[in-house]
Amino acid sequence: MIAILNQSVEFYLQQVLLCSTICSTNKVEVVAQKRKRIEAILRNQTNVDFATVDRILKDFGFIPKQPRRGSSHYTYRNAETKQKITVARHKPINQCTVNEIIDLLDLEGWESNEDNR
Repeated sequence: MIAILNQSVEFYLQQVLLCSTICSTNKVEVVAQKRKRIEAILRNQTNVDFATVDRILKDFGFIPKQPRRGSSHYTYRNAETKQKITVARHKPINQCTVNEIIDLLDLEGWESNEDNR
């Protein structure tokens, strides 16, 4: 009975270790993807698509509110910081809007802030 219990505990601990390894690997991948999107926006501010802007804003905790109909403007709000930004869904996104997002999220200083965490 004790041998079976020991095997069960050992199996459980292996599963926990495997899960924590997968979770930490996924977190590293998510941060790497986030960094890649930010670098892409900073590198080419004139040709940014809506999907990239949408993903970055969601990465920073913004929740989109889509228009019911007849409008291409999406409003993003962050519940923690009470920040709000409106983005028109055009191809490409207007450069003024991209610059506003960069300033709002402090993307140019993001990497140094992320390293300090």
